[in-house]
Amino acid sequence: MKTPILLMAVLLVLLLSACKIFGPVEPSLPPETQRGADTFGALVDGAVWRPQGSIYTIVLSASYGNGTLYLNAHNRDSETSFGFELYEIYKFEKTYELVHDPYKPEGRSYINYTINNTQYNPTYIHKGYLTITKLDTTEIGFVSGTFYFDAVNENDSTDIIHITEGRFDVRF
Repeated sequence: MKTPILLMAVLLVLLLSACKIFGPVEPSLPPETQRGADTFGALVDGAVWRPQGSIYTIVLSASYGNGTLYLNAHNRDSETSFGFELYEIYKFEKTYELVHDPYKPEGRSYINYTINNTQYNPTYIHKGYLTITKLDTTEIGFVSGTFYFDAVNENDSTDIIHITEGRFDVRF
């Protein structure tokens, strides 16, 4: 009977030692999937960004109808979010140019990144691209894809954020 208790104690000491040696686990991007896994992530200036919040808040949502896709992802802890409005989305495996044009809002696909109510948008000079890799409108209802863009502060054109390795696989 002493052997299992001794073995458990040794395993516990090894586990606690490993935590001190290796430190905390860094967050990572979700894998690129195409099954409606409700995942979203990107690198924001090289740092991992993922939706996050309490169990009482919606941090990831999408809707699709008549060729229009809306996708929102929020990180309540850092008060940051991504917002997508994509028009004329009828098939997958297509790449869309992302440009925020306040003078032509209808019919133009765009994305933004928000920090504490300040919007960062791709521009004609700093464009972005989004690729739909799968659009399932029959069974589960989900959209998967990848994206990247440079986002310019709407109030300060010298403040630019680099969004890379973006990916999503979200049910609607």
